[in-house]
Amino acid sequence: MQIHLNGINKFSNIINPYCTRKTINNNLSPLKADTVTFSGSAALIGTDMKHAPSEKICMQAAENAEPARYYLQLVFDTYIKPIAKQSGNSNKNSKSGFTTSTRIKTPTSIREKVVSKYSKMMALDFDELLNITIGEILKNFDFDSELNIEDIKSICADELSKLVSDLKGVPRSSISVCLVRTIFDILKKNNFIDISSEKAAEQESILTDITQEIDSVIDDYEYDDIAINYPTNSLEGVKKYANDIVGGRIVINRNEDVSKIIFALKRAVADGKLKITSIEHYVPDKDKLPEGSIVQDYAYATDAQLQCLGRLADCEVINIASKSGYMGVHVNVDLSNPLYSGYNSKFNGYTGEIQILGKDVEQLKDVEDLCYKLKDKKNAINRVYNDFRKHFYKYYTDESKEAFNEYTYALYLAQRLNSSKGRSKEFPSIAELGYSGKVDENLDFNLLRKIKSVGDYKRDRQDDEQMKRMQTDNDVIRSLKSSIAGTF
Repeated sequence: MQIHLNGINKFSNIINPYCTRKTINNNLSPLKADTVTFSGSAALIGTDMKHAPSEKICMQAAENAEPARYYLQLVFDTYIKPIAKQSGNSNKNSKSGFTTSTRIKTPTSIREKVVSKYSKMMALDFDELLNITIGEILKNFDFDSELNIEDIKSICADELSKLVSDLKGVPRSSISVCLVRTIFDILKKNNFIDISSEKAAEQESILTDITQEIDSVIDDYEYDDIAINYPTNSLEGVKKYANDIVGGRIVINRNEDVSKIIFALKRAVADGKLKITSIEHYVPDKDKLPEGSIVQDYAYATDAQLQCLGRLADCEVINIASKSGYMGVHVNVDLSNPLYSGYNSKFNGYTGEIQILGKDVEQLKDVEDLCYKLKDKKNAINRVYNDFRKHFYKYYTDESKEAFNEYTYALYLAQRLNSSKGRSKEFPSIAELGYSGKVDENLDFNLLRKIKSVGDYKRDRQDDEQMKRMQTDNDVIRSLKSSIAGTF
């Protein structure tokens, strides 16, 4: 019998041909609970906290990022801020012009990001793996039943559920073997396949080929290579997973200022002061726009503007149809510097993200980001938002999620247009957006913002405590900042 592998999985075109099988080992002991205390005052809540880096590592990552942040600040001061002044933005509350800011994530935020990013990267879709494995076994052994894969899974539900549970404790490199052999035994025991016509050696050959196929599905090279080479509880690992420890934000009030900002970024690139690695342009999905609208009505920049910047920086420009409705331009930058080379990479290896977005979208994003994290329980959140978490899960259910997600999208679109219509302190309500009776009033973003503000107050106090403990003003950092300033 010849095995038939038709590439039925959605990951088959991203297999790394140069990657060999490796065992992932983060050298971390599992923790006893899914809540991990951080300095006794802050804690994270999540479903997969065993990969959380230590407080010490996160503190070091934040402290060592100061030269990179300072460099980005000098780029803003030299190239971006003069344009803001020309745009009449001397008053911070002015509706014209734009504001700029740079920041370093707090140690707690870094930890949050590492846990969430690692979990998301390494998570396996076991339901899909079951489908693929069952499908391949049925396809390559005699199978006369009219049952489909879902019927078989339903009949074997208890056994398959236990299998998935067991696999979550198996090393990633061994999952394919356990999966194929166990499912083969389950199907054989339940008489879903007839192996009487196959010799033992031929059976073994078929199962080996299926195992290699499942192996290739699991072997997502981009994620595995990071995990193998950079454990989460290492300084370099933290930099890889929390790749936005350093961030810059440009918040606009007028669309016409975007072209000036892009021109300023081009000048910084041309002068050798900014290393852009990629540009991501988050735009609305054209199928979700109101009738008569086009994507460019909402986009912050034109393709021509961003492609011009991309060519100059020799980087890719990626248009991303937003899943949530969020819109913005993200300019990803490499903040490494030869000036840091004498410090054993302590200050190098930082990347950053410059976000360009409107004030109205920023206000919604501040609340929606937390909702986004809660939708995927692999994400970690700060314990101070536990009341928000309980409230959100009470009303965001399997029955309501589709309507809530549509409402969120519509609200982002409305916020994007608010810039030209005069901003309101309140978000358009569920009723105003036409979702009365479809979305529970308890999920109105105006209410969600109020509930979140209680957690924000507690988090600000935690962040202040952490910032006081951070050593970002020592002799070495002061000397580096002086050297950096001398290059501008």
